[in-house]
Amino acid sequence: MAFKDIRFSHSEQEFSSLSAWAKKLSIPVKALLHHGAQGDLLLFTMPPAHVDYYSVHEIFVGELMPLPYEAMPISMPEKGVMGLVLSTTDCAQLAAGQSIEKKFFGAIIRKHGAWANVIDPITGRLGSTLPPDGWRIAAYKKPSSSQEENWSIHWPLPVKIRAVNVYIRDVDIEVFIARLKTFQFISDIFNGERITEELPAYASGKLNELIAANRLFWRNYQNIARDEKERRRVEVGEFLEENFGPLFDKKSNPKALIAFAAEICDPTLVPPSQQLPATSATPGILALLTAAKLFWSAHCTCPRGYETYPSRDAVVDFLRFMGLREANAASSGATLIRPEGIETPEPRSNWLDTLRQGRQALRR
Repeated sequence: MAFKDIRFSHSEQEFSSLSAWAKKLSIPVKALLHHGAQGDLLLFTMPPAHVDYYSVHEIFVGELMPLPYEAMPISMPEKGVMGLVLSTTDCAQLAAGQSIEKKFFGAIIRKHGAWANVIDPITGRLGSTLPPDGWRIAAYKKPSSSQEENWSIHWPLPVKIRAVNVYIRDVDIEVFIARLKTFQFISDIFNGERITEELPAYASGKLNELIAANRLFWRNYQNIARDEKERRRVEVGEFLEENFGPLFDKKSNPKALIAFAAEICDPTLVPPSQQLPATSATPGILALLTAAKLFWSAHCTCPRGYETYPSRDAVVDFLRFMGLREANAASSGATLIRPEGIETPEPRSNWLDTLRQGRQALRR
């Protein structure tokens, strides 16, 4: 499914599984978990049944300590809790292929009428001297009618979390896509005026050279005379041809890629309504940086394999969504941002086919 074809309910209570969103966005599950680990995407897991929720302080609650006196009840109907919010650390562990057993959460999603709000822990009783940043939310089993109302006999309920029981709300995907479109997603490398000097490992060598050309030749481009612009365009082409040379692979079309790179780094060719104030960076360059982070950062950070490898068609579709619609611009952009030295991993074999092949071999 193309980005432009995704339809949202606009309801804070609508959600889909992580795997369903991965299919809709054409972004691998582990890549979405990676972006959750960076704080760019809010993910949650389902709450346990028949529990009450309390705010507890981590210094009082451990493996061997029951519900303490300092705990604060969170008053809400059991069905009002929609999900338990995962931390960035949780997402990183899941992205690494680990399962989690977790007792304390930094936030929950609570239903309230037609809304669903993210609720933080209550920070203790009035006059409490406990540090405010140590409060967490924990679930405790409700006592049966035969038990005394003595919460001190209860222990925090562990919640087992795997990637298969992780979910994302529609509204949080909408926020995520809005941040992609407005380049807030790359605020760690673009502050609105300047792209950081040292780019992350997922930025290809060609993307680095493209940004270097933009800085070198087009700084203060508003004050460059017309004949000077023409001279610089020639120099940009020569600069890119020289610096792209060692970075081309056998499948690349050097002439077409250099022409694309020279055009996309030239802010004087951008319509005035699309030019970015206070920077020579073009929307096209920022779109490439956004796509590089979205599709390649997980593959370059996590152990490289099939589970984080992006589809080229998905990258091309996203670049079109970000505005690269002219001729083969999106295809050239996808080639340009692919990190050098990345090999296409072998698809995982279907376990059922493997089993069948083994049985056939035994019969021979």
